[in-house]
Amino acid sequence: GSQVELWPGDELITLTGNARLDYFENQASYIDPGARIELLELDEQDNGTQVTVKVNIGVTRHEVDVLLGVSDRFEVRTPSSLATAVGTDFVVSSVSQSESYYAVNAGVITVKMGEEQTAVIAGEELFAIQNQPLVTANIVYDPTETPAALALAEDTVEPTETEVPPTPTSEEEVEPTAM
Repeated sequence: GSQVELWPGDELITLTGNARLDYFENQASYIDPGARIELLELDEQDNGTQVTVKVNIGVTRHEVDVLLGVSDRFEVRTPSSLATAVGTDFVVSSVSQSESYYAVNAGVITVKMGEEQTAVIAGEELFAIQNQPLVTANIVYDPTETPAALALAEDTVEPTETEVPPTPTSEEEVEPTAM
């Protein structure tokens, strides 16, 4: 029930709780427990809104309930790839430094990894794994379920401390924010 105001450069870490980030009207992200995200850009300019979030690790769901215009941008980055939305509802899971998962419940996103790019439409999922082609498939889970319930891969490797920046300690100065 708390509220926090995030600014570009701020990081949000959900240990055992969930979080919701509201950016602009009809633009939000839902962060599952155990996720670590950064707000990279949040701006209104040129009669448009620009949102860029990086999911370092964990599962998130993003809703853009309005068709974005040419001056608008909504991007979700992972350590290995980038998703751009136009007006959609989609899940992003950063599994490791080299693997991400995308699932589109409504609308369409474009996923780019390296020089390769592909569209993922409603009802499709994509495992974006470095050095492998981007190939979409029909979603194999119920998109109304909590994203944390996703079984991403049997051989998923747990992140190590070198893959994810360390969590600030109580000795480090942390600027308080209001939720």
